[in-house]
Amino acid sequence: MTIAVVTLFTLVTPAFAQVAPCRLPGVGFIANNTLDQCARLAQAYHSQGHWGGHRIQTDANSMVYVDGRAIGRVRNASGTFGSLMQRCQRGDVAACNQYSRQADNAMQQYEKLMRSRNLGR
Repeated sequence: MTIAVVTLFTLVTPAFAQVAPCRLPGVGFIANNTLDQCARLAQAYHSQGHWGGHRIQTDANSMVYVDGRAIGRVRNASGTFGSLMQRCQRGDVAACNQYSRQADNAMQQYEKLMRSRNLGR
């Protein structure tokens, strides 16, 4: 997975190419991730977060801010910018379809989990 932000960070300081704990409000600790992975998670959750000791934030244009300083844009694995929902809202039909499929899949998994928990009672 190649993301433009990593290249930009590497030019600024090699420390940003490393992994560090990624935390998002309402989600908590996710995993030790690279900055680009943590920024994409923050973008998906429409929140700011923390990567190691740094505060990260993304905006609607996929711009990544580290400690309040803009450092580059997050590019998805597909080469696009923005979350599926953001791209759908901008009129990207393929993103709308993918977002819908993912939402349906998540709902099916949730329903399956709830059924299994109810059967165990």
